[in-house]
Amino acid sequence: MRTYKVLACIDRYAICSINVRIRSFSKRKVAIYLIIGCALFWLTAVIFFGWARTIENGSCNIYNDIYSMIYTIYYMITAGILPPTLIIIFTLLAMKSLKQLRSRVQPIREDRENKQSINIVQKRDRDLINMVFIEVMFYVMSTMPFSIYLIYKMVTDDLIKSRERKQIESFINYILQSFIMYLNTALPFYIYISTSSSFRRELKRIFIKFYAFIMRKKIRYENNNSTRTMIIC
Repeated sequence: MRTYKVLACIDRYAICSINVRIRSFSKRKVAIYLIIGCALFWLTAVIFFGWARTIENGSCNIYNDIYSMIYTIYYMITAGILPPTLIIIFTLLAMKSLKQLRSRVQPIREDRENKQSINIVQKRDRDLINMVFIEVMFYVMSTMPFSIYLIYKMVTDDLIKSRERKQIESFINYILQSFIMYLNTALPFYIYISTSSSFRRELKRIFIKFYAFIMRKKIRYENNNSTRTMIIC
């Protein structure tokens, strides 16, 4: 999921770029290859961590100190640092490309209609910036706590802990790893719908088109039934 978010931002940048070679990256064929390639890569990459986990006292975790350190570094880089950094970089590059495109196509004489269209494009750009940065903010808020917990666990693994402390740590691990960390997969829709009027309009248009399609299908079905009834009679 994190990789696909980054690839989506790269695709936004590619489709807005004035460079033909960069723009050629934004193709359906390339997208299909990347989706399949990323899925296969991550399925292979995490095999080691599945092998490194062991079950002790009903809990499946990484208890080896070296493996735990490797997992902490891996998680902080692949989840806590790289994704938000790459998302911000490629979003800013996309915004820069959009400005360059506007400066190329914008006519010298700006009448009221041109100004209105430019304002609409600028508003969409602002909506895009707001959506991406709020999404990155929530992403960091939902992934960093688990990174901090992993560092804490790695540092305190050699300490003698009471039963209550172990239970508290287990509960915190459950909340962070099984709930908060996966909020970023569910939040984007609510972020987009609350921060972007353009997204709300597009969503409304899709619902209206879907409703109209269902109604046309229903009317066609009723007309066919009535025609059959008349033929039988």
